[in-house]
This record gives sequence, structure tokens and C-alpha cells, in this order.
Amino acid sequence: MRAFRLLSILLMFSISFWLVDALHGAQEADDTIGDARKEIYEAIDAVTEAYNSGGEVSELIGTLNEALSLIGKAETPSDANLEEVIRLSSQVQTIAQTVRSNARYIKEEGERRRQVETVTTIGSLVSLFVSGAFVYIYGPKLFWRTWVRLRKDYRVSLKGSNQKSVSSMLTSGEVWALAFVMILIGTVLVSSQLFFPRSVAEPFSELGVLGARMNMADYPKEVVASESFKLNLYVGNHMGRPVDYIVMVKLGSNETSVDPAQIEPIVKFEKVLLDNETWIFPIDIKLIETGLNQRIIFELWTYNELSRRIEYNQRWCQIWVNVTAPF
Repeated sequence: MRAFRLLSILLMFSISFWLVDALHGAQEADDTIGDARKEIYEAIDAVTEAYNSGGEVSELIGTLNEALSLIGKAETPSDANLEEVIRLSSQVQTIAQTVRSNARYIKEEGERRRQVETVTTIGSLVSLFVSGAFVYIYGPKLFWRTWVRLRKDYRVSLKGSNQKSVSSMLTSGEVWALAFVMILIGTVLVSSQLFFPRSVAEPFSELGVLGARMNMADYPKEVVASESFKLNLYVGNHMGRPVDYIVMVKLGSNETSVDPAQIEPIVKFEKVLLDNETWIFPIDIKLIETGLNQRIIFELWTYNELSRRIEYNQRWCQIWVNVTAPF
């Protein structure tokens, strides 16, 4: 009996140590992934600043998406143990730091190029303004002198009882003033493109679900439990800047509240898109439990540079399926 008690105590201690070690490992994995995520977000901020400065950032965004793919593997419990999580997170941090360093260089290059463009444009605007002023002040006199030289040998006779002095419209002060105003308007339009940052009148994002054949008419109505089926998701960026998009796929029912659904996603996808870039990608979904009117919800989330958080983008869609038992 004493030996049995001793064995039980040792077993309890072993289980306790195992649980403590497992919890410590899970916490270490979370901390490591969190550090890698922080590096990615700082890299995204740097790339956005480079873009706003007029830099070419498409290559940097491609590298960022490679890092996001790696961190996605690290965040998938079934695909990575602690050592693999640490290795992937370390690799992600190295990539993100490189992107951030290159983004600073591209930002500086963009600012220098913009300064040169500014000086050149200002010089052109000044020349245009001076030319307009010159035309307004001296245009009528030059025109009249030229007209006299060309037509001084002409003879002009006026017929009719009521003769009035007729001035040419081209020598009218109002016409020359109008020409000067048009030049000023052109100057203002050109300068507005230079001094006001590029922006989108109505920025927005897009989220859509397509069937296996890339259209909206072939959604599955009935699927077999434990058998995967294919869909395609569509995301469009029209925000006027690069955006980090996260598509979350959730499984709900008639009772599930949406916009957003307060349930954990069964899978998520992430990618940084350039302005006016679209992202269409296939997904395979497998439903385990049978039931009628199961609700597959798709939500669009984005990284907010100001709050430095992932936030819901107010975009969602859904499909309904019946899940039957295997034959």
C-alpha cells in the first residue's frame, strides 16, 4: 500500500512537472510569435511611409508576404512544435528587419526624387506665371505693332452714315485678361497635384466569395461530412495605400450574430496588398459535424497603423450548406 501511495505521488509530481513544462512552452511560443508579429507590423509601417513618400515598394511587399506566410505556419499548432515556432519566428524577424531597413532607404530616395520634382515644377510654374504676366502687359502693344507693320500699306475705307471706331477683339483688354486668368488656373491645377498628397476620394475594400468555378452561381448547397470542398475568395484594395488584409473563416448557424461573429475562426488567410491590387485565392473547407443550414462566415480584417491593432473592416459575407453523413 505504501509503495502504491509513493508511486501515486511520483506520478502526480511527474504530471505536474509535465503540465508546467507544457504551459511554459506554450507561453514561450506565444511570446516568440508576438515578437515576430511586432516586427512585421513595424515593417508594414515603414513600407507605408516609403509608399507615401513616392517610393516603389512592390518588392518589399512581396518580401513581407513571405514573412506572413512563415508566421502563419508558426501560428498553426498542428504544423509546428516549439523548436519549429522559434525557428520560424526568428526567420520572420530577420526578414521584417531587412524590409524595414530597405524601406527607410526607399523612403529617403522617394523624398529626394520628390524634392527634385518639386523644384522643377516650381520653376516651370514661375516661368508660366511670368509668361502670362508678360502676355497680359505687353501682348496688346506687340500685337498692334506687328499688325501695323504687316498692314501699313493697306488702304481702309469705311462706308455708311454712322461710323464708329471699331477695335479688334484680339487687342481688347478683357481678352488678354481672360488669357492671363486661364494661365493662372492652369498654374493652380498643376501645383495642386504637386503640393497635395495623393489620396482616394472614397477609399474602400472588397470581399467576395466565389464558387469552385470562379463565379457566384456554383456554391455548394449540400456537402458530405469530413469531405473537403473548394471555394475561392476575392479581396480588393482601393484604400490609396498598401493594406495588410486578414480573411477569417468562421462556422456558425442561424443563431450566430454577425458583423462580426463573436466566435473563433476555423482558418484565416493574410496578405499585404498594394493600392488597386486584387487577391483571389482558393480555399478548401472540411466540415465534420452533420446538420442543416450550417453557416460559413467570411470576414475581412485589416491592420490599423494608427492603433497598431488588427481591426474589423466592416466587410463580411456568407454561404449556407447542409452537411450530410457519409454514405
